[in-house]
Amino acid sequence: MRNELTSAEFTPVDPRYRKVVNIYIVITALCLVMPALIFATVSTFVWGSIATWILWGVTVAGILLTVWAAWIMRRQVGALGYSEGAEELLVRRGVMFKNVVVVPYGRMQQVNVSAGPILGHYGLASVELVTASPSTNATIHGVSSEEADRLRLKLTQLGNSMMEGL
Repeated sequence: MRNELTSAEFTPVDPRYRKVVNIYIVITALCLVMPALIFATVSTFVWGSIATWILWGVTVAGILLTVWAAWIMRRQVGALGYSEGAEELLVRRGVMFKNVVVVPYGRMQQVNVSAGPILGHYGLASVELVTASPSTNATIHGVSSEEADRLRLKLTQLGNSMMEGL
């Protein structure tokens, strides 16, 4: 089983997904860092006390955390992928802590395709594979909409034809 997982050729997610991840990081940073920056600036001119230094420390920590998250997330996108086998779909993720989820076609109960406003703007979608066991559920983020539709149709057909125990 180990050789099959390492020798499988994984299809990477769409390169446009990096832009989407960057947008998510910027939105999160704006929501978390900007209030601290505003309070620190106002505090500097109004109070000028130790609270000002604490707020500036929180602001700098938030900025450093955002830069670190951007670096980690860009590496994570490169590690995402999936491989269509004869009897199962393999979904890979993780850089430091690598994770491969094996989803047998016969165990799939549902295949969901979703795209929020940002993913949809870039023509991308997420494919969620639902099975009876939560440990074998998997999601493939950042595939093109066309590929997501193709996967949904193929996986649904394979799931119906290979049903186990039903």
